[in-house]
Amino acid sequence: MVDIDEELVAICQKYLPEWSAGAFDDPRSKLIITDARQFLERNEEKYDVIISDLTEPVSGGPSVYLFTKEFFELVKRRLTPEGVWVLQAGSADEKFSQFMSSLVKTLESVFPVVRPYWSFILSFSLPWGFICASLKPDPLSLSAEEIKDRLEARQVKGLRFYYPGLHHGLFALPRYLLENFKRGRLLTDDNPFIWTL
Repeated sequence: MVDIDEELVAICQKYLPEWSAGAFDDPRSKLIITDARQFLERNEEKYDVIISDLTEPVSGGPSVYLFTKEFFELVKRRLTPEGVWVLQAGSADEKFSQFMSSLVKTLESVFPVVRPYWSFILSFSLPWGFICASLKPDPLSLSAEEIKDRLEARQVKGLRFYYPGLHHGLFALPRYLLENFKRGRLLTDDNPFIWTL
């Protein structure tokens, strides 16, 4: 795990241990406190999965340049040929989905497979967007039976939300999002998306 905020990580470890479910104590995990972009620029290692759960790109915030074509190209170079990148994409609400729409457009300029999906996030009281991007694997190519078999083979238990029958439904997007995706803009280091408060 790469995170820029050591103090926040320590607070989460202390007060929200159930959220990490022991991940910090797992010998396979490694915590690196640094900027995510700098980490990928300095590290040539390839990854099967990269998950980005970043803050929104607000003026002066740490994540503005983690949502640009240049960063997406860097992530692409750090994925294995079968690697997958999943990122949160902000609000999927009709009025506030311009960020998600621009992420889709920008990712499509870098990755051959881009699959936006969504879910209602109770604590936000909003539908929230996510995007899966890859060089080859397509989450829509998996049947419910294949997903069930993979979960069983990996002995995944205790899921409270996700199950094989839900998988394809997450990628079924409302018409307003599909229309909004057409209006997204290309995000670059010179022209990033910044939410104004």
